[in-house]
Amino acid sequence: LRTTVSPAPAALPLKHAAKVGAALKKHSNASLSLTFLKELITQSKDCIGEPEISDLIKALNVLKNEKLQAAKRKVKGQAQKSKKDTAKEKKAKKIQLETFGDNDMYDEYDDFGAGYEDQFGF
Repeated sequence: LRTTVSPAPAALPLKHAAKVGAALKKHSNASLSLTFLKELITQSKDCIGEPEISDLIKALNVLKNEKLQAAKRKVKGQAQKSKKDTAKEKKAKKIQLETFGDNDMYDEYDDFGAGYEDQFGF
């Protein structure tokens, strides 16, 4: 005899939750996700007890900590990049000075030209 196995009643809401989660991730709209989750919690407040609320808070704290750690790693990586970029800029400036010399001696000509452009609208 072959019998079909029907999904357990508890598995059915999880299947829908996974689909809703995938849809929210696909659209990646933070305000829509937040509104949806708030409404979901508000509508199910009669079904959710204190232990479940504690579990929700723990899960959200884990997510928050993961986001903070990712942001710290990102900032740390950017700081290292800027040090490398600064070294490259110094090297490029040194090469420019060696090749073309210091062009600060023409600054007053540049100021005179800028004043002329401002005065006559060029």
